[in-house]
Amino acid sequence: VVTDFTTLVIVRAFQGVGAALVSGNNLAILTRAVAPERRGGAMGIVITGTSLVSLVAAALAPAMVASGYWQLIFFVSAPLALWATIRGRRLPDGRTITAGAPVDWSGAVLLVLATTFVAILLNHPHTPSTEPLMPFFHAGGSALALTAVVAFLLVERRVAVPLLDWRWLREPVFSAAVGVNFLIHMTMMATMFLGPVMVVHGFGMSSTAGSMIMVTSQAAAMLTAFLGGSLYDRTGAAWLRPLSFAGVGASFLGWALAGLEGSYAGVLAVGMFAGLWMGVLIAVNNTGN
Repeated sequence: VVTDFTTLVIVRAFQGVGAALVSGNNLAILTRAVAPERRGGAMGIVITGTSLVSLVAAALAPAMVASGYWQLIFFVSAPLALWATIRGRRLPDGRTITAGAPVDWSGAVLLVLATTFVAILLNHPHTPSTEPLMPFFHAGGSALALTAVVAFLLVERRVAVPLLDWRWLREPVFSAAVGVNFLIHMTMMATMFLGPVMVVHGFGMSSTAGSMIMVTSQAAAMLTAFLGGSLYDRTGAAWLRPLSFAGVGASFLGWALAGLEGSYAGVLAVGMFAGLWMGVLIAVNNTGN
């Protein structure tokens, strides 16, 4: 049972490794298992399932925290992880197409170091107890992050099977999809993390009220992901991606305005609007690349 902050960080690190392995292989497995003309709908199903679980978790987590037994949040995931492990044995075997390919361990280590340093720089604490560490955060840490990034780029140019094959970025459709994914996940994750904080500390409301931002947006995404993916399968409409991206962008602007006005109802309404477009965008963008 987790009883202190250090143990919580360590356990969350292991959880992050598992989540990275799943998310990193998810699209590759889906692409191999599903025919191209059905991938939009399949992608929609995956996003719908993800949104459903996120919706349930966002609804249950505040109740667990309020009860004083917040450790239950982690125990709830255990049966799901066991079920996924058993079901995962039926997934397609990828050894026939990757046999003999070396693992880019040096690139993987450098990528972890680079992203860790960058994350610390962007999110380091500003408290009296961490004041002595500010020179590292603002100078030494930046140098380490830049060194790790440069080293990663140099290694990836030299290894036989790189972790990141730069040649793919020469493909306009693929590079555009990667760019959209980068922007949308960076902004959406920031909004999902900071939105509840704004409601609790800015509006002075409860943690349950804060979690409703995630509940409404995930519920909306669950409604539109499969529809968006299926529509793309049937029409191949190129306009779906820019339209949904514009919808998400307009939602972020609306979120900012609602926050400035201090309107909780406005924040929830715009969050639902963002989720509707987000479901379509993720399904179409990951199918079209």
